[in-house]
Amino acid sequence: MIGILSARTAIGVAWFLVGLGVLPLVCLLLWTYTHNSQPVSERILLQRGPFISNYFKPELDGTYQVSLNWLNKFPSRETQVDLDWEIVDSQGSVIDQGTYDSSLDGSNIVKLGEYHPQRGVRQRIIMNVHREVNGPDGETRLDIGIPEVALDVAEGAYPLAAEWAAFTTIPGIIMLVVTWFWRRFSAGGATLTSHP
Repeated sequence: MIGILSARTAIGVAWFLVGLGVLPLVCLLLWTYTHNSQPVSERILLQRGPFISNYFKPELDGTYQVSLNWLNKFPSRETQVDLDWEIVDSQGSVIDQGTYDSSLDGSNIVKLGEYHPQRGVRQRIIMNVHREVNGPDGETRLDIGIPEVALDVAEGAYPLAAEWAAFTTIPGIIMLVVTWFWRRFSAGGATLTSHP
């Protein structure tokens, strides 16, 4: 191939293939960075009384899920979660609200409810815990987001982008290496010819 194409053309084609392979992965990383599908993920203690999260801004349209997640251990089946929650904007207006009062039944994830946020509006969640939860020693986390988006990106988009990158970038890298060796070999041959 190098005999047909000039070295400069071969290098240009190689870099084009490398860029073509990396571009979807870079775009996906930028999209993930600028469109957070889970704006809230923070550790909490489910003690009796109010809990107020930091402000966050939903960046995607869709149904957001409000959930509690015990990361390291499963709470006992009899653990009772009893609380009210509401999403309010920076002016204190209620966007949505819900109530949860049930035992965990051996699950380590509790779906408190769902809501449709106002995109780009500063908001936060206020929870009023009616009963202290004496869970395991593991970390309890409050999550608000669209789990399907994160799952689609992790299980669908990233693997496809990685396969495309491998399919196009590897030939480009091979072309760069071969061209580099060919130019060095040609330069060495010319030197030997000029200086016997």
